[in-house]
Amino acid sequence: MKPMASKISDAVLCFILLALFSLCEANPAYRNNIRDTPPPEKKTILLPNGETCAFVELGIKQKDTASLLLIHGNNSSSLFYIPLFRRLTGVHIIAPDLRGFGDSSYNSDYCSFAELAQDIKFLADALEITKVHVAAWSLGSGPAYELALKYPEFVSSLFIIQGMSHRGLPAVFQSDLEPYANKSDMAANAVIQNQVYNLETKNRSFFKIF
Repeated sequence: MKPMASKISDAVLCFILLALFSLCEANPAYRNNIRDTPPPEKKTILLPNGETCAFVELGIKQKDTASLLLIHGNNSSSLFYIPLFRRLTGVHIIAPDLRGFGDSSYNSDYCSFAELAQDIKFLADALEITKVHVAAWSLGSGPAYELALKYPEFVSSLFIIQGMSHRGLPAVFQSDLEPYANKSDMAANAVIQNQVYNLETKNRSFFKIF
């Protein structure tokens, strides 16, 4: 069982995150001004599996204090969290681009969120981060769940924003809520095909709606 001080700290952190996201969502002018703010500089690191992970790191890591790990959603990157980057101070923040997103590499494809979670753990190990509070949005909740399940000593708390089912994405697109048999079946879905088409044609206007 966690000490009471740790529980209070986790609760306060979650409250702060919720308040900041609510503030940004409720203020259209603030959302529009995000584009006018220079994004933070990304760093890159080569992971043991041969992938290059791009990430944003802000603040200074404190001994015996958990860092804040931010995991973005689909059609996005670490820069989704610019509102938090601008408002959170005195907190050590790590926000990676998941494999195949943002500026991270996509040398090998993957079949599970567990593989994305492993990428994140590789990054944390390389940065000597041993404890994190995790905030994850949408698709990012998949790797977040996997991190918490596989590395309970690493994840101090989870804060999920519009997260998915623990079963993953297939339930979103299947009317009968049954998972797809394989990636090929999922790729045949019209919603997926539309997103792939807009990725291949680099249709920026399509992805601005996200």
